[in-house]
Amino acid sequence: MHKIKLNAAMLVAFMAFSPSLVAAKDKPAPAPVAGPTVVKACAISDVQGAQACSGYFAGNLNGGSSDKIADSQFALAQLGYTWDGNLGTVEKIESFDGNTVDFATLVRGISFVSIHYGAGQGPARVRGGTTGFYRIDGLAGGLNTLATYFGSLSNAVLYKTDVGGGGGGGGTDAVPEPSIWMQFILGFGLLGAISRRRVAARATAGPAGGATL
Repeated sequence: MHKIKLNAAMLVAFMAFSPSLVAAKDKPAPAPVAGPTVVKACAISDVQGAQACSGYFAGNLNGGSSDKIADSQFALAQLGYTWDGNLGTVEKIESFDGNTVDFATLVRGISFVSIHYGAGQGPARVRGGTTGFYRIDGLAGGLNTLATYFGSLSNAVLYKTDVGGGGGGGGTDAVPEPSIWMQFILGFGLLGAISRRRVAARATAGPAGGATL
């Protein structure tokens, strides 16, 4: 009887001094970090001006739900672009003329685009289609349209254009940057000061060629 009590006391003491073992047993293993499913290797020949690509990922990653946004962020990070997930700063289109992608925004300089291909004639004919992400060089003059290899275009998103070029992105290329606005304000202020000084100098000098009596 004393032996049973002793063993029980030892067990209680062992558990009291080993909380980490109990916690490790009860704590679930962390979920693995993984991106969207790749069904086939992408190709830069898919889109005019493409320098790099990621995908093709299964399904429509341009859907806008929280999980799709996270998948898009993962895919864009592989191309060297960090997207904040704000859908209000991107341009999405769902209408195409054949194999042509025509954003309202001029695709200029380094840009980041995703294209969802339907299941019919896309790069991988799987249920739900696939999505490819591309880093595109639109050159300094920009591209009005992007020619694509496949014709089963379902939707496309322009995440950022003219990266590092100072022209803004998304659909905001026509809006000056804050630094440009500041230059405008300072310039107008300087012109106003010069004009006021000229008026004051004329008033002090009196009428031209006149003489005081």
